[in-house]
Amino acid sequence: MFHDRYDAGALLAKALSKYKGKRNVIILAIPRGALQIGEVLHKELKAPLDIIVTKKIPHPDSDEYGIGAVGPGGEYFVNQESTGNIAPEYIDRER
Repeated sequence: MFHDRYDAGALLAKALSKYKGKRNVIILAIPRGALQIGEVLHKELKAPLDIIVTKKIPHPDSDEYGIGAVGPGGEYFVNQESTGNIAPEYIDRER
């Protein structure tokens, strides 16, 4: 595992080092948890950093456990492995 999000970002930056300084690279981060990782990638890879604002689709039994996300244009992603027996109507309501 990682010591913290900055440690995770540093390890990811090493794995993505071939993109360092490339003109067609941009770092997109989701505010809160991923922004710290994005900051490290931005500094290490010398790439612009921007954010994508999303709304988490929480698991019905735990607000902290995200099973998906909705983007500003209404596009969404749901991790099918996390949905189990969750009714599609619940996901539609949360979207």
